[in-house]
Order: sequence, then structure tokens, then C-alpha cells
Amino acid sequence: MANNLQVESYIRLAFIKLIAENPYETISVTDIVNTAGVSRTSFYRFYKQKDDLLKSIKKTINSTLQKKIYDIINADDIKAKVKDSLSFSVDEKKILDLLLKAHEINYAVFAEYDLPDVTNSSFENIALYGAVISIILSYILKGMKDNVDTLSETVEKIVGYFK
Repeated sequence: MANNLQVESYIRLAFIKLIAENPYETISVTDIVNTAGVSRTSFYRFYKQKDDLLKSIKKTINSTLQKKIYDIINADDIKAKVKDSLSFSVDEKKILDLLLKAHEINYAVFAEYDLPDVTNSSFENIALYGAVISIILSYILKGMKDNVDTLSETVEKIVGYFK
């Protein structure tokens, strides 16, 4: 018997598989549970509707990106950290690519991006964070095809300017 984490993972993977093959609006909860091999009850234990599943996946992407951006800004070797951070895992890249192709990821996805608490931050730190976010999001939205070396040099220059 699968535990809750496994069941949720099956649902997420099934959704990603389906969105690779079908437009989002044509995918039903029935399609998702049949592909995942779980019951509708299991689906509704985690999500009220398929939109909640999509939001959950987008939230996971946001959290991952936020950590990567924080790591870049605070790295000693910025070029290496940018290269490392933009080297998404095969699964992460596949998910981003599928969501891009399905037009389910765009700048609006990041409208709910959880910005760090900037109450005690200087304007320079806020600008730095915004610049790095913009570069990484542009890289993703262009299909992750830009030269990572060029991106890492650009980010290094920006971070150097602000630090």
C-alpha cells in the first residue's frame, strides 16, 4: 500500500505526463487518477480540483527557484553557483519544459512569487534580488537554451555592482 507522499507523487507525475500530451483544459480529474492509478478519493485528499494541483506544482517551482536565487546572491563563487543553479535536474527541466509548452508557465506564474522579507533590506539588496530573479526567469521562459556561461558572467557583474 502506498503512503500519502507516494500517492501525491503519482498524481503529480500523472498530471505532468498528461499535460505533455494534452492541452490543460482537456485534462480531467478522471484522466489524472486513471493515469496515476489512484482513486478519486485519493486525489481529493490532496486537491479540491485540478487547478489546485497545477498551483501546487507552480508553488514547488517557485520554492526551488527562490532557493536557487538566494544561493546565487550569497555565493562566494557566483559564476559556479549560477551554473550549478541553472543546471536543473532532469525532472525539474522536464516539468518546466512541459509547463512552458502547455503555456501554463509565464511571467504571471511568478506573480505570486514569495519575495523575501525586505523590511530590513537596503534598496540595493532589493534591486539585486529583482535583477537576479529577472535573469533566471528570462532564461527559463526562453526554454533554458541561453548560454549558461554568458548568464553566469552577467549575474556575476550585477552582484559585483551591488556588493
